[in-house]
Order: sequence, then C-alpha cells, then structure tokens
Amino acid sequence: MNSRQTLFLFALIAILCGGTSARAQAVQGFVDLHSHLTAEHSFGGSWFSGTVEGPMDVAVQRCDGNFPGGSHAATRIPIASELVSGHGLFGGDTGWHLGRRRGYDRRQCRYVFGIPVPGTCPRPHFEDWPMWDAIAHQQMWYGWLQQAYQGGMRVMVVSVAESNFLCNNTPIANRRYDCDEMNSVRRQVNAAQGFVSRHGSWVGIATTPAQARSLIQQGKLALVLAVEVTQLFPSGDFLAQLDELRAMGVRSVQVVHHSDNRFGGAAPIPKLMSGANKVEFIMGESTRINDIVCRDSWGTAGKCNGDNFLNERGLSAEGQTLVRAMMDRGMLVDVAHLSRKSFVNVYQIAQQRGSYPLLYSHAHMWNTISGSEDRHEKFIKQDEIQMITNTGGMVGLRTGPEDATQYGSVSNSCQGSTTAFAQSLMYAVDNGLKVGFGADLNGFTDQLRPRYNSKDCYADYVRINNAGGPTELQKKGLAHVGLLPQLMSELQTVGTPAAYVDHLNQSAENFLKLWERSVSLASSQSGTWTAWLNRDGSSGSGDWETLSEFVIAGQACSNPIGIECQTTSGVNWTQSGEVYTCDPAGGGICRVADQPDGVCYDYRVRFLCPSGPVNGTFSYSASNTNSAQQNTPTKNVLLSAGQTIQLGTCTVSGSSGSGDTYLRLYGPAGTQVASNDDSCGVLSYLSYTASQAGTYQIRAGCYSGNSCGGTVGYTIQ
Repeated sequence: MNSRQTLFLFALIAILCGGTSARAQAVQGFVDLHSHLTAEHSFGGSWFSGTVEGPMDVAVQRCDGNFPGGSHAATRIPIASELVSGHGLFGGDTGWHLGRRRGYDRRQCRYVFGIPVPGTCPRPHFEDWPMWDAIAHQQMWYGWLQQAYQGGMRVMVVSVAESNFLCNNTPIANRRYDCDEMNSVRRQVNAAQGFVSRHGSWVGIATTPAQARSLIQQGKLALVLAVEVTQLFPSGDFLAQLDELRAMGVRSVQVVHHSDNRFGGAAPIPKLMSGANKVEFIMGESTRINDIVCRDSWGTAGKCNGDNFLNERGLSAEGQTLVRAMMDRGMLVDVAHLSRKSFVNVYQIAQQRGSYPLLYSHAHMWNTISGSEDRHEKFIKQDEIQMITNTGGMVGLRTGPEDATQYGSVSNSCQGSTTAFAQSLMYAVDNGLKVGFGADLNGFTDQLRPRYNSKDCYADYVRINNAGGPTELQKKGLAHVGLLPQLMSELQTVGTPAAYVDHLNQSAENFLKLWERSVSLASSQSGTWTAWLNRDGSSGSGDWETLSEFVIAGQACSNPIGIECQTTSGVNWTQSGEVYTCDPAGGGICRVADQPDGVCYDYRVRFLCPSGPVNGTFSYSASNTNSAQQNTPTKNVLLSAGQTIQLGTCTVSGSSGSGDTYLRLYGPAGTQVASNDDSCGVLSYLSYTASQAGTYQIRAGCYSGNSCGGTVGYTIQ
C-alpha cells in the first residue's frame, strides 16, 4: 500500500466512524496579505525603476540616479522629488539620488593608456538598492518572489493599487499611462495575469480557496487579486462594476484608500494630508485628500490623531450596499484604510451576516507602536482587535520601521527592526488575532530597518559580527520580497518564542480557512444544492465532473455559487491525497497526468444554485460588423433549459452604448435564436427563454457597416 492509499484509508475510516476529521494536509507556510506585484504599472508607469520580469542584470540594474533628467522617482514640483522619501534632501532614493542608485552594476571598465577611467568600473552589486527605505526601486523582481516561495510563502494577496494624487504629481512627459484609477486597475490585473501565464510552472492566480489549495498541492505559489484605490467606482452602477472586477478574477476590494469617497470615510494619514496641503498651495489644485474633517466625541473639530479626533464619516448608504454585495459574492472584505466609524459600520453588517470574517490586510497595533510615532486611524486599537476576533478575521502585520514599546520576552534592542516587529507579533497573537505578514512591498512605504547598524543598534551589531557577519536582511533590512523567509529565521534569532513563529507558519492555512468561511457564509444566504452528480468513472485521462456536462443534461444550473467534491466513498477531495480541482465555475477534475501514481479516484460533485438572478457585463468597440454578423466581439454564457436571459446596450443594469448597436444571440447548435437592433432608439435590447441547456453566444455589433460601442449588460434568471 503506497502512502497516498494509506492517507485515503485513514480519511475513509474517519468518515465511517462519524468523526469530523480536519484536512489531512493543512497548508504549512506563511501568507503575505498585502504587496504590490504590478506596481511598475501604477502612478503613470513612471515612478519605479526596475521591473518584475527579466534577467537580474536587466530588471534590477543600476539606475541613472535620476540625473540629469527625471527618468523615475520624480515629481513635477522642484525640490519635492528629493524630499518625498522623508529622509532629507539627499538621503532617500527619490529625485536626484546619485548615492542611492547601485542595483546590479552592468558597467565595464574603460581604459585610457591602461588606466581605468573613473566612474566606468563596476562596484559590488546591490550596494544601494533595494534597501529597507526604498520607495522608488523594484522590490518584487520575480527571482526574489521565487526566493520567498521557496522559503515558505504559500499565498500572496496581490494588491492592485493606484493613487490619482500621486500619479498626477509625476512629470507628464514621463508617464506611460493616464492617471485614471480604474483604468490602472484593469491594466494591472492584465499584467498580473500575463505574469502568471509566463511563469505558470510555479505560480498561479486563485479565484476560490479550493483553487488556491489545488495550486499549493501542485507546488505552486497562489496569488489572490485585490484592489486598493481611492476613486473606486467613481460613478455609475457600482454593483455592475464590482461584478466586472470579480469576472476579471479580483476577490478582494478595499472600500476606501487615501481619502473619503462615495462609499465612506477613510483613515486620515497626517503625512499624506500634509503633502496634499503643500501641493494645493504650490499648484493651486484640489486633491480631496485633506478634505477629511475630524471631530471629538463632543463634535468639536480638531487635528486628526487617530485617538480622540476621528474622521466624522462612516459608511454611506452606498457603502453599506457595496459591503453587503461583497459578502453576497463570498469576497474577502478588507477593512484596511477605513475610518474607525466605517470600520464599526462594516463590523455591524458582518455580525448581521453570521459573523462574516473581516480581513485587515495591512495594519499596525496601536498599543505596541510608540506614542512618539505618527499614529493614526489605521493603527488597530483594542476594541477593533475584539471585532476582528469576534468574526474569526485576520490581520496582516505591517513590516514597517516604527519604534515599538517593549511587550514580550524579546529584547527590543534595535528599534524599527525585527526586534520591534516581534513586539507587535507577540501582542497580536496573545490578544487572539490570527496574523500573517502585511508587508506592503512596492507600496511607497518604508520597511523594517537593518539590525547591522553600529550607530543605532550597537549591541546587535556586535552580536552579528561575533556570529560570523550579517545576512542580507540584517544588513539591508526588509529590502525585497525574497527576504521574508529570512525575517522568519531572524525572528527566531532574536529570541521570539517558537509558538509565535509557528503561528506565522500556519498563516497561509488560516487565511484559506477564512476565505472558505466567507464563501460558505455567502452560499448559505440563499440557494439550493443539486443531487450528488457523477458523470463518469476514473478510467482514461482522469475523472471529469464538469459543470457544462451537467448543465446540458439539465442536472445543474449554469451559474452555481458553490460546489462540494468528494470521492464516491464519501471522502472530501482535500483528504484524498490527489491533485484535484474543485471549482464552481468548472466543476471537479482529476487528471491522471497530474498524479504521481498515474491513477485517479472516482469522484462526485454537487453544486449550489442561487435563488436570484445573475448579472454580468462586457464592453466592446466594433465596426464593419454587417449588423453583428461578422467581426463581432462575443460572450459565451451557460443557460439551463427554462432560464431567461435579458441583454442589451440599454434597459439592463450596467448597460450603455454609443452609435447604432446590434445584438444577436446564438444557441448551442450555432444557430441564431434572437436578435435586436433598435429597441431603445439606436440601442438594443432582447429577452430569450432557453428551450434547451447549453452554451449560448452573445454577439455584439453595429447596424450595417457602421462603428459603435458600449457595454452589454445581461441578466440570467
């Protein structure tokens, strides 16, 4: 009996004995709940030096120091470029930074009469960047990301972030892209998907917790897409736009970012507000970032401090609807950057929804960060810790350089470094929080400082020398994503008790359980389970219980919101020991080629079908379509017999159009079943009830040979 058969037998015995066995193979490793893989495509595409992809000597090569022109890390305001780093006129890596430009040094010595020309010979690589305080140089090169994966990172939440404020203050001539935040979201999601398509042997994007587990079982890093922008869905039907993001693979959306928006109040960040004030004064422009009004409990306005003077705004009515919609869809509800009042409002909704778990993707602990630091509403207080634990939520601890107060058994001998992080880690775990990293790499923010520092951390400096010299983390601080595994080791080096390090090593599993519970609570709101379905045996290329087959057979709906997969003996797929995909969008699949022993068990599945309608949209631009009969953008949808689809460039929620649009619907046999030209003036709308189950195709075009475009909205019920 091989090891996989033994594992399967134990799982089967547990079920037959009535036990509630946990997953046989819980994920071991850590999660980073917030970092920015695609940041080179943000801020107009002109801020960062270096790229995620490419060979090391090209992707993270020595930069030009932004001299004499502004190739990167530059603003449109004189001198501001040098000051934006927060490390003095020439201390940071922004503006002119000739002393902070050495990545991979590709220079080759040039000689005159056998004497090397000064400034032409290479120096040691990576002397200047990446470093802990780099905010304008790449920290997510794919080789470093592989390092993190190989060192224990199993899940990373990829935050697709943008700031119209920061983008607008880069030189126009340098920008590759516009500063529209939602355009940037789409661009960066496409970039993340492209990255995965080129590196699929070791990394993948997960849209369900089951898919994440499957990727990890295959030995891959699971990426989860999230959105972090201020001008979220600035106008129009925000629910249709939420569904658009979800269709793109996004599974987490922050309600706010740097300032208040239509959905609610943001946590005011004093340094950012101060910068916005200066920009408004110098440029005569409105930024909205400093429009936040903070009041105390008596209603008196005052300087925002995160303690007694708080943002007066909570969630708006639209914000409450948006949060409920995310919960309806089983999305990860990230409360990062919310004002304290907005946070309470989200918690109240979560309590109404069966304690829906709240995720705080990147935050500090108020009680362990020194009062000398510029604390604000994004630093979690004790009552907010209780709210998160009440929902079974989770926090990503920021790996920032802030001074910390002494809390646990680890001597805080080097402020802002690993010893300071250890204080927050121990405090958070002791207060019942489940935590992972919330590194915020490439996030325009500083990281943990180096301990190998004779000036500020002399005792640590001596200890490190006596131990044989510094590691890269000890010398540079948390300079890039590849050093997260070293941070895990460094926590042990400074004396962090094993229980806390073990907690981080269980953080990937804790995150997946949180996500699974989110999906489960969403599914429990409304819906009906199908019977257990088993299309075929496990012979041939594998065992295939695909959704499309069951829809055509009339046994499942076309739009399930949940799925359960198990062997025909009743063993959950996660306990079978096989590489298996269990996804409501596709069904259950075991491929013989993926199994070490070349054999699949026989599985069965059941789908959770929603009781309400399913909505969707897709945008198009077309010309010369001969009334939607050629050159047409298309969209495939699954329909069950008896389901009705309504679609249009008018009438349907989220739809719009310009020009004379034309829509056609084709059935499973490839023949047209419905069409419309001018239901709403020159725009189109049609409704069709399916007579048979299968894949239907929407074809969007324009009348005759004209040009047109818009957004086709559709509802299936």
